Amino acid sequence: MKTLGPFSKHDQRQSSARHKRHGLAAAWIIGLTGIILPNTHAAAAEAPAEPDKPWSITLEAGMLNDDSVSIDALDNRSGQADQARVFNLGAAYSLFRQSALPIKVSYGFSKTSYQDLKAFNLQSHTAFLSTRKKLSAFDAGFLYGFSHTELSGNPFLNFHTVSPTLGHGLTTNWYVLGGYNYQNKTFHTAKSRNAQVNGLSFDNFFFFDETRSYIKAGYRFELENAAGSEFDFAGHYLDVSLKSTLSASPGAATIRFGYQYYLRDYTNETPSISREREDQRHTVKAEISVPVHEHAQVNVAYKYVKAHSNLSTSDFDENVVNVSLALKF
Repeated sequence: MKTLGPFSKHDQRQSSARHKRHGLAAAWIIGLTGIILPNTHAAAAEAPAEPDKPWSITLEAGMLNDDSVSIDALDNRSGQADQARVFNLGAAYSLFRQSALPIKVSYGFSKTSYQDLKAFNLQSHTAFLSTRKKLSAFDAGFLYGFSHTELSGNPFLNFHTVSPTLGHGLTTNWYVLGGYNYQNKTFHTAKSRNAQVNGLSFDNFFFFDETRSYIKAGYRFELENAAGSEFDFAGHYLDVSLKSTLSASPGAATIRFGYQYYLRDYTNETPSISREREDQRHTVKAEISVPVHEHAQVNVAYKYVKAHSNLSTSDFDENVVNVSLALKF
């Protein structure tokens, strides 16, 4: 029988889990900024680095169909369907990998170009600097991020993100991650929406299939203080998701399912409706990624949103289908 040398199967599972956890904090923080950023950036952050390679590059191109095109950050909804070309680029480089305080530098570019609704075209540049450190039984992490987004070719939104995290493995397969997130949002024209956001989050990760898969269940609380008082709100977010690689073979498909519920309770009157606004939203996501080559995979994703609001532009149903080809190096 082949032996495992100085490490038992239990040790190998623990080592694999640690590699997964190191990426979870960065992916979790980047996910908080998902109002603008594509999933490519979070996926790149979560992927464990190869031992002999400090860098990673991801290119993704595809098409999406959206039956209710909108800009959520402005509560601007077209009420129309359209198709768009999507292109994402993600790049990361790890510094001081063998030191007690490794640093990862990341850059992301994203562009969505609609066929007809050109006013909704988005383009974003993002940069992140993250680090992590082992503190006894805890994993401490820190991330700073900056993003510049253009809408229809014009400056739209800048934001800065600062987020420390703290994680701990309660068992070999159960990992908890908590953190604080601060964002400073500056709109180029919609100045009343400029805001400072403070949030706290707590997530549970349950690993299985020798850490190839996990279930995440979490809660986030958020306070947004905007220049225009009608945009101040307290937000509560609940989410459950599953990520699973179907086998240990190199060509195995990966599936993702997710559900999120959020409640935003606005604290001041919205002039257009002469009352305080309240939003509730249910979001369901499903995605499958199938490798077609050592460095290539096909992604098919679906998202459904059911939004309830006493503000008419934020009360809607939406279906989005996305098909893309991703190259990873």
